Parts: sequence; C-alpha cells; structure tokens
Amino acid sequence: MQPIRRKYIPKSENIRSGPDTDPDYTALGHLFRERRESQNLSQAELSRRIDMGLDYLRGIEAGTRARPGMNSIAKIAAELGITPDEVFSVAKLPVATALFETEELAQLWVQLSARDRSILIGLAQEFIRKTH
Repeated sequence: MQPIRRKYIPKSENIRSGPDTDPDYTALGHLFRERRESQNLSQAELSRRIDMGLDYLRGIEAGTRARPGMNSIAKIAAELGITPDEVFSVAKLPVATALFETEELAQLWVQLSARDRSILIGLAQEFIRKTH
C-alpha cells in the first residue's frame, strides 16, 4: 500500500478571501438540525452516538457555540451523512475541501462507526505530532 500524499493547494485556492468569509455557524447548525430531524434522531441520541456533550451539541445546532471545533463538526456531519462539501459550502468555512480530496474518501468516512472515526483521528494526530 502506497503512502497517501497530501495534494498541494496554493493558498489562493485553499482559503477563501473577501468580506463575506466569516464562517456561518448558525447556517451550519440549521443544516445539522434539519438533517438530524429528517432521520428522526433526538439530540440526546445523536450526542450519545458521537460521544459529545448534549449541551455542546445543542449549542452547535442553535448557532450559539462561538467556534465549534473542526473535529466536532466532522463527527456530527459524518454521523448524519453530510459531506464535507456541504459543510464547507453552508458554513462558508475558510478551509479547503482538500481535507477530503475525493468523494470516495468522504463516503468511506461516513460509513465508519463513531469509534472507528475516533481511532483514525487519534492515529492521524499522533502521526502529525511525530512527523512535524
């Protein structure tokens, strides 16, 4: 198996610029709520599935959480079947969708259990810590 190489994306393509680039966490929270409700999931059930505090999840959905972490956003999106492109588009996040370079990778991520995603995130963080 060949190592995964990160694609270089020039800064001009990687980060949006302009006056309307502040992240819209309220719109993101609405997307999460709509998708959760369409799946007949309660906030309590979702928070249990992704191992996240219920009050924290409520704050994200309400848009009152000032700056939710990307890990939290990714966990919610993955559990609800929301693609990274949808997250970045709705929230207007100033980060490229290069986090998931292909739709195939995004689909694999969504299929993983919350436990497996946590393990992969931990492995990636450990790898970065050791190599940088």
